Amino acid sequence: MDNQANTNDGAWRRRAAFPACQLEDVQAHGGRRFVFVLVIVLLIAVACMGGTRFPRIFVSWWFVSVLGVLALSLVACTVYRFRAFGRSGGPERVRVFGLLCTHVSLLLVLVGGGMRAVWGENGHIAFRVGEAVTGFVGSRGPVTLPFAVGLVAFDVQRYPPTESASGFQTGAIKAYRSTLQIQENGKIVCKKTVAVNAPFSYGGYSFYQAGCNPDDLDWTSLQVVRDPGIPFVFSGFALIIFGLMLVFWIAPMAGGREKRNIAP
Repeated sequence: MDNQANTNDGAWRRRAAFPACQLEDVQAHGGRRFVFVLVIVLLIAVACMGGTRFPRIFVSWWFVSVLGVLALSLVACTVYRFRAFGRSGGPERVRVFGLLCTHVSLLLVLVGGGMRAVWGENGHIAFRVGEAVTGFVGSRGPVTLPFAVGLVAFDVQRYPPTESASGFQTGAIKAYRSTLQIQENGKIVCKKTVAVNAPFSYGGYSFYQAGCNPDDLDWTSLQVVRDPGIPFVFSGFALIIFGLMLVFWIAPMAGGREKRNIAP
C-alpha cells in the first residue's frame, strides 16, 4: 500500500510540475512533426511509384532534396531520442531505446541508398568462351575492374526435341550458365559458375547471368553490379526489427512486470 501511495504521489508531482498549457504545446508540436514526416514519406512513396516508369526520377534534384530533408528530420529525432534515453528509466527507458534504434536504422538505410547512388555501378559484359575482360561499360561510362574476368565455358540446357510435320525440331532453351574465372596479377584466384538467379560476387562486384545468343552458343552477356551500400541497408533492416521488438514486445512486458511488483 505504501508503494502504491508513493507511486501515485510521484505521478501527481510530475503532473503538477508540468502545467497543462505546456502539455498542450508538446502535443501540438508532436502533431505538427508527425504531419510533416507523413508528407515527406508520401512524397517519397509517390516518387518511387513514378520511378518504376521513369527511373531518372531517382537522380533528380528534387527527389534527392526530399531524401535530404527526411535525413535531417531523422537526425533531429535521433538526437531528441538520445536525450530522452538519458532522462528515462525502467520500462520507459527500454521503449525509448527501441525508438532510438528505429531512427538509427532508417538513417542507415538512407546512407546505404546514398552510397549506391554516388559510388554504385551497373553495367554489362559481353564476351565469348576463352575471352577475358578487365572492365565494362557502366551507367556513368567505362569502368575498370581491379581484376580480370574470363569466360571458361558456357553451357546451355534445352527442352526435349519436339516432333512436327516437318520432322524433329530442336528444343527451346531451358537454362544456361557461365563458368567464370577471376585472375589477379596473372594468377587464377577463383572459379565459379553463374546461372540465372544464381549470381557470383567477388571484390565488391556481383555478376548476374543476363543473356545468350541461340545462334552463337559461345557468346554470353553478364550484368555487373557494384553496391557499396548493401551492408548499411542490411544492418538497418536488422536494427529496425530489433527496435520494433523493444518497443512493442520487451517494453510492454517489462512494464506489466513492474506493475505487478508494485501492486498491493
